[in-house]
Amino acid sequence: MSKLSLLKPQGTVLQIGEKDYELVYDFNAFAMLEDKFGSVQKAFDALTGTPRFADVLAILQAGFASSKDKMTDKELGSYLTPKNIPDVISLVNEALTKVMPEVKETKSSKN
Repeated sequence: MSKLSLLKPQGTVLQIGEKDYELVYDFNAFAMLEDKFGSVQKAFDALTGTPRFADVLAILQAGFASSKDKMTDKELGSYLTPKNIPDVISLVNEALTKVMPEVKETKSSKN
């Protein structure tokens, strides 16, 4: 018989005010993003170029979905500015990288 051991994924810490919040993109977060954007891919595509502020808030809130500490959009938005959005998006990408499977390189045969 096979055994599968599941562990809570590691997040990325984002300090907001005086408090640390863990940004984790687990299945709860992905489900929220699918509901809001139609797909997870569309959600993260929304962060490219000049992202809408509402999209950034939604993507952050999804990353906080499994957090014990909650924050309203209004409260979270009070800490965000156009100047710090690139840094926030960088942290979102870091948190995503932590939960995605590693892509293994395949050797292509030469003919």
